[in-house]
Amino acid sequence: MNKLSQDILGGKKMKKRIINLIILLSGTLFIFIIVTGKFNVECLFKKIFHISCPGCGLTRSFRSILNLDFINAFKYNILGIPLFILCIIYIILLIRDVMIGSDKGNKLVLYIFSKYYILIICLFIISMIINNINGI
Repeated sequence: MNKLSQDILGGKKMKKRIINLIILLSGTLFIFIIVTGKFNVECLFKKIFHISCPGCGLTRSFRSILNLDFINAFKYNILGIPLFILCIIYIILLIRDVMIGSDKGNKLVLYIFSKYYILIICLFIISMIINNINGI
């Protein structure tokens, strides 16, 4: 390879690393906000439509998981525990991607969403129904 093509490839790898690092830092900030509990936001969906969305209760569920209170985590949102586990796996993949300069973690997430989007939509609808039955 000539010098120019090596510089372009190196630039693409650096750009991927920077994007992955930004995602990782954003996720870390989000987890810090959840742990401290000092930043509460009302659900815009609930405010407009007066019903709970699939994500209602996730912050409380994640906070309960971090306090090892899995029963309340499940009560707040049934998707809390699986989403928390997926977030941890994604963070680990992002750390690996930042260290080696790849984007396999992002490709894996896109692959999962492209293959299982119907299942994901059904899970969100079920979560929304259960959230509204439970009055979350």
